[in-house]
Amino acid sequence: MDEAVVPALRMDRVSKEYGRGSGRVRALDSVDLRVERGSFVAVMGPSGSGKSTLLQCAAGLDEVSDGTVHIGRIPVSGLDETQRAMLRRDRVGFVFQSYNLLAGLTAAQNIEVPVRLAGGRVDPVVVRDLASRVGVEDLLRRRPHEMSGGQRQRVALARALVTEPEIVFGDEPTGALDTGSARQVLALMRELVHRDGRTIVMVTHDPVAAAHADRVLFLADGRIVDEATSPSVDGVLRRMARLEAAGC
Repeated sequence: MDEAVVPALRMDRVSKEYGRGSGRVRALDSVDLRVERGSFVAVMGPSGSGKSTLLQCAAGLDEVSDGTVHIGRIPVSGLDETQRAMLRRDRVGFVFQSYNLLAGLTAAQNIEVPVRLAGGRVDPVVVRDLASRVGVEDLLRRRPHEMSGGQRQRVALARALVTEPEIVFGDEPTGALDTGSARQVLALMRELVHRDGRTIVMVTHDPVAAAHADRVLFLADGRIVDEATSPSVDGVLRRMARLEAAGC
């Protein structure tokens, strides 16, 4: 199959269970999902619907109980923990709500961290180019405490992209930002997808954030129960209201 048409992420009949016996919880229930390359997908759902578990299983942070996960051509669900760690290091980028920048390092050094952890050689031209793309080229000598939340999240985005990952996962990436900074970061993420062909999967509780995606998946009780393409804020709110009213 042509590499261009291999999905960035594929999940087939994925289930995830925690605990045993009467205390067993089924967090994901036979989830099927395709995320095409160069797309921006948001995942929403009520509390306890399985959003975080979906992200963790998709990214190889947690083992599935049943089913298969592929990142590109790589069968994540067939790897041991060491192999999954190498996959995450080389092929996956992460952006977190709390930024997870190292306080003692400059912005440039934080961007370089994934390359250094992989034992690679840092190319300062690549770092400057990424910093320029995300709008922090003037902040490369600053440390996290010298930056705003929005600036820190832009640095985190550059760090997530420095290894040229097949897919970037965002766990509430705008949850800690004020409204203005959140909109700027979301616009940047959308631009990275549509201009640079990046692939992003983002878990969020914010309808405004979700409306920046190309596609929104709605989870309830560990299953994908609804989907919206070309989403609007009002449309996302209506779907979430229906899920809440149904007691999902």
